[in-house]
Amino acid sequence: MQHDLAIEEGTKAYREGRWNDAFDIFQQCDRSRELEPDHQWIYGTSAYLTGAFSLSVEIWSKAHHHYLKDDHLSAAIRSAFWLGIILMNKGEKARGGGWLGRANSLVTENEWKGVERGFLCVPVALRQIGSGDFEKSLDTFSRAYSIGREFRNIDLITISLLGQGQSLVGLGQVEEGLSKLDETMINVESGPVFPVVKGIVYCAVIETCMTIFEWSRAREWTDALNDWCESHPYLVPFRGQCLTRRSELLQLQGKWSQAILETEKAIELLTRDSGEPAAGLAYYQMGELHRLQGNLAAAEKAYQEAHSWNRKPQPGLALLWYAKGNIDQAVQFIEELEQETDKPEARLKILPAYMEIKLAENAVEEAQSAWHKLADLASTIQADFLEATLYYWQGVIEMSRGNLRNARSSLEKSHLIWKPLNALYPAARAMVILGEISLREGNLHSAKLEFAAARKIFEQLGAQPDLERVEALMKSCDEAPQTPISAREKEVLQLLVQGRSNKSIASQLFISDRTVERHVSNIYNKLGVSSRAEATAYALKHQLV
Repeated sequence: MQHDLAIEEGTKAYREGRWNDAFDIFQQCDRSRELEPDHQWIYGTSAYLTGAFSLSVEIWSKAHHHYLKDDHLSAAIRSAFWLGIILMNKGEKARGGGWLGRANSLVTENEWKGVERGFLCVPVALRQIGSGDFEKSLDTFSRAYSIGREFRNIDLITISLLGQGQSLVGLGQVEEGLSKLDETMINVESGPVFPVVKGIVYCAVIETCMTIFEWSRAREWTDALNDWCESHPYLVPFRGQCLTRRSELLQLQGKWSQAILETEKAIELLTRDSGEPAAGLAYYQMGELHRLQGNLAAAEKAYQEAHSWNRKPQPGLALLWYAKGNIDQAVQFIEELEQETDKPEARLKILPAYMEIKLAENAVEEAQSAWHKLADLASTIQADFLEATLYYWQGVIEMSRGNLRNARSSLEKSHLIWKPLNALYPAARAMVILGEISLREGNLHSAKLEFAAARKIFEQLGAQPDLERVEALMKSCDEAPQTPISAREKEVLQLLVQGRSNKSIASQLFISDRTVERHVSNIYNKLGVSSRAEATAYALKHQLV
């Protein structure tokens, strides 16, 4: 009698989301008497949700064998399916594939017509997504959805909607895909969804939104996942992924110190027990934050940890070499990465890094080619953040070519988009380039305003490398000529730097030798120099040409 009451209390605790209480109760009950298969399943689920992963697999396996023994085929197939899914998510592909294979065999051998047929469409569709065959995955998830509707199974319906949304996004039908993801989240928020399904869906929807730079949805659903995690303080799975995604969003919003704290918590959670594959993402995020703050040794260590968790630390590692001043190594890394990477979501992150490193070695045409590739990818997504990124790099490339007016126009557009997104760091970087343009134009007042505004943001973020750069530029403002060089004088100076004689300059610009002499004299006076060599050195140092 006491055992039965305890089982009833444990079941109630599980249904109310008090999984730690359910785990403790069922653990005690299991020690006194072997549990029924349904109670074993609840016990195993509670163990999984509270972080006892290895124990949960052991308990679920026992439940599966009892279901088979009792000829409860539906539950036996379902338990084998979920064992396969959680093991695959854990990175244990051999064991996970074995359980999914067993579930398939049970369906085939028994000519099973139940809802489990729909569940077994899911791993097939996931493999199709992994290979980039989004049309097939959409068809497979749609078939699973129909089976879910036939049997009114909310878990299968929800997973199938998620897969349809991801497939549509992969096909470039972003608005339709996002609509499916929103519908998925409504099911999660309002329906009696299996907690494991709920956690998987939250993480997958957030990841998809962040992949396509849909920051507002990513922020909304990350907050919802955080609320769910906070309402279940003993929940372990999914919390680490939630913290990592929160860190990425906090980084975008300029809250870097808080982002580091969230990432530290994520790493602590994701490396417990046998660890979660998502630990690689958390370590990579930590590397990014350290790199941006100029803590290069810590960044390199974090990237190495990410690699040990099977997360390629790129493009962060290439940018780390660039930050260290090893341009050749950075170029080699980023060129190999650009050639090897074909997934669009990865290329969206690699191409900006590629442009930055290529421009550092003055390979402007290669940077321009990368810009066009990025523009092609961005055209299928149409996200504000990506549009601002395109304007930014277009402006930087134009400035590298000396087209200051076009550069200014593009950079101002990027800044206008980033500002309402509260994307402080990229907006500050745009300010720096705008300041450099003003400096080249001789407009010192405007340059100082841009540099001062950027410096304030970099100080707030702790972005030490950027802070040092902008302070050097502010110093160059103090050393620059107080009288702006005219457009014609800049043309003369450009040719003078190239080593052209006054006669050659006059011929090039279709003006008289005497006019050239006057321009050269004015340039000397404005720059405070007395020779062509000094004028050349000054112009190059202060990027006047």
